[in-house]
Amino acid sequence: MALHNVCSWEKPAGHRYRYWLEARLSSGSNGICLFLMLNPNRADWDRSDETIDRCKDLAQEWDYRTLWVCNLFPVRGGNWDTLPQDRMGPCQPGGGFAGCVLCRTGSQSDLHVNDRHLMEAAGHADRIVCAWGGKGGFEGRGREVVRMLVGAGCENRLYTFGLTKIERQPRHAKPQLRGQWPRASDLKRWTEVRAWLDP
Repeated sequence: MALHNVCSWEKPAGHRYRYWLEARLSSGSNGICLFLMLNPNRADWDRSDETIDRCKDLAQEWDYRTLWVCNLFPVRGGNWDTLPQDRMGPCQPGGGFAGCVLCRTGSQSDLHVNDRHLMEAAGHADRIVCAWGGKGGFEGRGREVVRMLVGAGCENRLYTFGLTKIERQPRHAKPQLRGQWPRASDLKRWTEVRAWLDP
């Protein structure tokens, strides 16, 4: 049995992209908790990684039965400096994604395939945790995604662990530079998101 459900794609050149990951949790009375982070690392259908494990733990503490993870940038890579220039990947990769619950909808087909997954996931999620860290400001990507979410009526479901001190981006679920892991109680609804969009 697979550890996760995953929607991913691999270019012939070996640049791999992951658009969505689902983990079913052992218990929980709430529906779907969606984490939006920077870019996927090693977690796949048959393995996890430190960040995904932490997101699972947090979602369980909040009493959710399902964790979904999407990312601002779908290209895999643990080291930001080594990511390929094409950080968003192909607009519409061919062949489809068998078994992906978000690909079956066919709505918002004018969006980039990563944004389509992100917006479909947000539309189904009960809680959306924005947690991509300081580098989410690259090319204005963090604000671009948040504008889409607010425009789609998701504003009251957006949460953060607070903002980074320098970049003022939503803190990552994983500590950076010897920081501490966010605690479940650190999460707060992002009530000032509109002010953040227009500083």
